[in-house]
Amino acid sequence: PQKGKNGLGLVGDLDSEVVLDDLAETLREKLGISAVRLVGNKGTIIRRVALCAGSGASLMEEALVRGSDLFITGDVRYHDARRVQETGLSLLDIGHFAPERYGMECFGKLLDGALRDLGKAVEILYAVEENPFTTLTAQPRRIRGEQE
Repeated sequence: PQKGKNGLGLVGDLDSEVVLDDLAETLREKLGISAVRLVGNKGTIIRRVALCAGSGASLMEEALVRGSDLFITGDVRYHDARRVQETGLSLLDIGHFAPERYGMECFGKLLDGALRDLGKAVEILYAVEENPFTTLTAQPRRIRGEQE
C-alpha cells in the first residue's frame, strides 16, 4: 500500500527465491489444509508475492501491475483462473477458511502482547469453527468383498 493508505492486500519480496511447488506445499502444511489449487507452472521461480486473504480475485490485475510473480488468495472462480493463466502470473488458491482462521489467531497473539505491554491482561477467546467444505481426493477403489 502507498504511505498513509490502507489496502486490501500485501505485496512483498522474498528474502530468497523459491520454487512455486515448494512454496505451495509449505503453505498447505502450515495452514493445515489438505490441498491448494495452483495456476501456473509448478517449477516457476517466485521472488515477489502478492497476497489477499479471503476472496481477492478482483486484485489480480493489481498484483500484475506491482510486478508480482505469485498471487495468493482464496475462492478463485474458474474464469478468473483462466484469466490469470493468460497473463503468466502464478496463482495459489488457499481457500477462504484457513487463512482467515490463521490470521485471527495471529491477530489474537498480537493483541494479547500489545495489551500486556500496556499492563492490561485480557483473556483472548477464540470461537472454534469448522470449515464447511470437505475436500475429497482420489482414492483407489476397492473391489466389493476385497479384504483391507
